[in-house]
Amino acid sequence: MSYFRDDDMGVSFIGAGPGDTGLITVKGKRLIEDADMVIYPGSSINPEILELSDGRKINSWDLSFEEVIACIVDEVGRGRAVVKLHSGDPSLFEGTSLYLHALSERGIRGEIVPGVSSLSAVAASLGTELTEDQALIVIRPAGEPWKDDYRFESGSIEKLSGYGAATASAMAIFIGSRYIREIMDIVTYPPDTEVSVAYHASWDDEEIVTGTVADIADKVEEIGVKRSAIILIKS
Repeated sequence: MSYFRDDDMGVSFIGAGPGDTGLITVKGKRLIEDADMVIYPGSSINPEILELSDGRKINSWDLSFEEVIACIVDEVGRGRAVVKLHSGDPSLFEGTSLYLHALSERGIRGEIVPGVSSLSAVAASLGTELTEDQALIVIRPAGEPWKDDYRFESGSIEKLSGYGAATASAMAIFIGSRYIREIMDIVTYPPDTEVSVAYHASWDDEEIVTGTVADIADKVEEIGVKRSAIILIKS
């Protein structure tokens, strides 16, 4: 999806893929290599991907939305090529539209370059199809679960899990491994329903924990997985 012409100066929002450096798109790789500055979200990006660029690197983990916008505006104003990296695909839970809107108000156009979602990497590692029962529910906890002061908000997880259980549909939950016990307490899938929690899918240190709704929380808490993991419930 493109919001600027080839002769316009703008910023590229690139899906860096799930972690494996071989799973970034050809276009994304080229834009990173040509970038004067790369803004990236802390440890959720494989450092090897950052090595594709000789430009300046900015870790946005502790920056506010306004600070990131100001950084982009300054660099683009200097005629420099800017890339903002997102883990997986930027169209999933990344707030890309907010950045596009804010930059558009400042006369800066943006381009979205899709990436391979970590959910696809999880399915590949498990050797499974996500929609073998026709439907897939993709969700995350409500609010801002990546913040340290966040208090768990289920949002529609409980309600949608009821639909998933009734229709034997799979449910994928992003940004939820830190709250695995709270989530398993509210989902309405039967206790013996299979659950997989995949940490760093496609990375060299990938780890997948399997269990059931009844015991997966114990297993995940035992190995200490709190971030960078997807929960996949499959009837």
